[in-house]
Amino acid sequence: MQPLHPFQTEAWLEEIQLQASAHWQAGVLSLAFELNDPSASVLLPPANANPTRRDGLWQSTCFEAFLSPAGATHYWELNLAPSGDWNLYRLNAYRQGLQPDTALTSLPHQLQRSANGLQLQLDLPLQTLLPANSELEVSLTAVLDQHGHGCSYWAWNHVAPEPDFHQRGSFQLIPKRK
Repeated sequence: MQPLHPFQTEAWLEEIQLQASAHWQAGVLSLAFELNDPSASVLLPPANANPTRRDGLWQSTCFEAFLSPAGATHYWELNLAPSGDWNLYRLNAYRQGLQPDTALTSLPHQLQRSANGLQLQLDLPLQTLLPANSELEVSLTAVLDQHGHGCSYWAWNHVAPEPDFHQRGSFQLIPKRK
């Protein structure tokens, strides 16, 4: 797990800890997010009994992954809300041609909540999107919506003067596991 860092430095963010990991093996991208929020300030919508594909999830608490074959200009954006609702978009280039990618029709995941946060894990089958032997670049990010403060923007690496998860400079090469 690697820590995600908030874009802004505010006192009300200091006690929150967020970390994430990505592993690439045999055409499956395994993702994990772990949120530790001792004061329970992050808004976590209740679990949806029937999670669905939805737009606009990033407007509140949402965990995200941006992924691309190494060196390619096209990429995908995955949004997953604590409710279980999700979406997967394909973009042709930096913020261009955003379209829902219908190759995935569901997004099974595991979500465990606690009094101080949550743990989220999922295996994203990418065999229909790219060859299993592709080198993969990934950026893991999150939007955390907090009572009384609004949204903060978290990432492994912020590379722009504004929070911008689409910046390719923030993507990391994920080694393939054998």
